[in-house]
Amino acid sequence: MINCFSMGCRPNLTSIILLFAMSWSVGVSAELPRSTLVDSAQSSDDGLIRVVLGGIENVPRGIVAENEILLEGRQFVSVFEAPPSMSHETVRDALVANRVNRLQQQFSCDGRACGSSGDWANGVLGYRILYGPEQYQHYWVGRDPGGKQWESVYVGRRGNGKVYYLVASTTVSNDRIEMESLEGRTVWRVSLTQFDDRFSALVADLGSALAATPSPLLIVAVTSESASTAEAMRVLQAASQAKAAAIAGRLTSALEDRVQVVPQGLGAASPLDHWQEPRVDVIWLQN
Repeated sequence: MINCFSMGCRPNLTSIILLFAMSWSVGVSAELPRSTLVDSAQSSDDGLIRVVLGGIENVPRGIVAENEILLEGRQFVSVFEAPPSMSHETVRDALVANRVNRLQQQFSCDGRACGSSGDWANGVLGYRILYGPEQYQHYWVGRDPGGKQWESVYVGRRGNGKVYYLVASTTVSNDRIEMESLEGRTVWRVSLTQFDDRFSALVADLGSALAATPSPLLIVAVTSESASTAEAMRVLQAASQAKAAAIAGRLTSALEDRVQVVPQGLGAASPLDHWQEPRVDVIWLQN
């Protein structure tokens, strides 16, 4: 999870805010015995939370990840100093072991494969105390099967040998917009039943993201509920194509003329483990 948007994350919803009003939380308990609480923070309202799902790199436009996702919800973060008896590897193993039975791993990296420890500590996570040699860092992300709860841990050992760990827990809103960025493609994902309510926020974010692109191409893909027979799948595919065409027309009217919007009805052919309800995917092909 990321609590710092100062690195020029893309794209932005108009309501993106720094989620965390830094404050000590009374009664925060350490997940690992004999750990010492260093700091804690939580969001008071729903907002956008960026989750890194790949190694990071510092490029001229800022810190970018190989893969990332934006979730709308609330997050709680705590940072601890681990007991001196535990190495960075044993801290990582203990934190992951506490999660594997209830969360599905989405990404994991160790050492230099994660990227610069300084970038993680200062630019991504926002806690300088986590900085240390690259080979002594670990990052792990998991989510529950329904996609409503995401958790991540970051472990780092400083040059003086002290080990610190960050634990972040995010509860996702029901009426969420989810954004995923991969190389050459960005996807905005919205529940079909919530699409009308989220339309203005989506259009604002699309306008901001596409502003510097001469002739952007968007694909509007609509996925329906599941189907048990071939005939039902055919009917749902046709209905989703009609819905996609209607949504594409709305986006074409709301965005600039230079934006090309192509509808695509997927019917029941594109399920996601963490998103079972019908949904709209707005896909920006950047290559």
